[in-house]
Amino acid sequence: MYKVPSARRKKRKFTPLNLIPILDVVFILIFFLLASAQLLRIFEIGSDLPIFRVSTKQDQKEDQFELKVTVNKNSVLLTNYKKGVLIKKINVTDWENEKTMKDINEALISIKKSHPDENRVVVTAQRSVSYQDLVMVLDNVRTNNQAGVKEEDKFLFRQIMFEE
Repeated sequence: MYKVPSARRKKRKFTPLNLIPILDVVFILIFFLLASAQLLRIFEIGSDLPIFRVSTKQDQKEDQFELKVTVNKNSVLLTNYKKGVLIKKINVTDWENEKTMKDINEALISIKKSHPDENRVVVTAQRSVSYQDLVMVLDNVRTNNQAGVKEEDKFLFRQIMFEE
């Protein structure tokens, strides 16, 4: 004889999902990802914030000097920021060439000799200039790279401000 299924069904037991093995695998994967990741060294370029001053009679001297270094893709321009007068233009064909960096450093040394009390430089760079090239120019702005220089004369311009 054929049995008719009863209206009552068997209650199924609900088994909760066991998350412990999944969490174990996730933590082990995180550990291996962190262990195999390449850690990058981050460098910082020190820069001073621009100083805003109220103009005084002392600021309006005719002989006042403030150096501006403009870094373009093919040249470095050294100008008197206050007067807008071009002091020197250094053409750059190859940024990796030591002679180019020596020319930049020598020009900055001669400017520092004529204005020994000046420590401030305003730097501006085109977007097409690579980060490495800008850092090389900043190194030359900060330090005197000539051989046989006394330790106290090693620094050229200590305050570097960036202009957009």
